[in-house]
Amino acid sequence: YLGPTIAISPAIIISIITSPFMMIKLIVVWTAVQFIEGHFISPNIMGKTLKIHPLTIIFVLLSAGNLLGVVGVILGIPSYAILKVLVSHIFLLFKRRYNKYYADDAGPYEMPKEEYSKD
Repeated sequence: YLGPTIAISPAIIISIITSPFMMIKLIVVWTAVQFIEGHFISPNIMGKTLKIHPLTIIFVLLSAGNLLGVVGVILGIPSYAILKVLVSHIFLLFKRRYNKYYADDAGPYEMPKEEYSKD
């Protein structure tokens, strides 16, 4: 988020020197590009990579940003991805343990009688 702002600073300086109309065009184009990238391109790329729906990404960014500010925007998606992996792993373990359909075919491990008998 900070990178594009720093990258456009030389263009802003040149447009101020050139003409005020160039400055207005630069601001309009930069705002449009940032809007499209932030609302359409990034959520789709992050969604496909992390297997998270783009609307979920936008919701996480808005809610984390509202709660924690800039830190929430920066750490919102990684925190959500970590939480998603942990919850899905725990749910998979729960399904394997308590659901007969997803349970392992071998069943619980039983020790052979030879190992623990004192014959």
